[in-house]
Amino acid sequence: MSRNKDKIIKTLAKYGLEAKEIDYQPLGPCFEMCGPEGGWLVETTTGEMYLAYNINELINNIETDKGNYTDIKMIQKYCNHVPYWKNQYNHSEGSFCAICKKDLGE
Repeated sequence: MSRNKDKIIKTLAKYGLEAKEIDYQPLGPCFEMCGPEGGWLVETTTGEMYLAYNINELINNIETDKGNYTDIKMIQKYCNHVPYWKNQYNHSEGSFCAICKKDLGE
């Protein structure tokens, strides 16, 4: 078994989950306007599914889905920021990400 599959299994086990399927397809071109093809696919025995282009993003998706924000730098790197106003009554104070808490400025 590969090191990456071991990382995935250990991360899932941390939350009491077991992998039903772990698959990796090399990244490559896809049809027009579809983005790259390939990456990681993980399906658990409880039916949860995780997709990502690289192993770090996949581990981050699992950790974030389970509410564990252990590595804030990795979360900030792969987070699709969800802006939230610092002060809902005074928007000039700027915003931050509701997921990773990164300051998004104004």
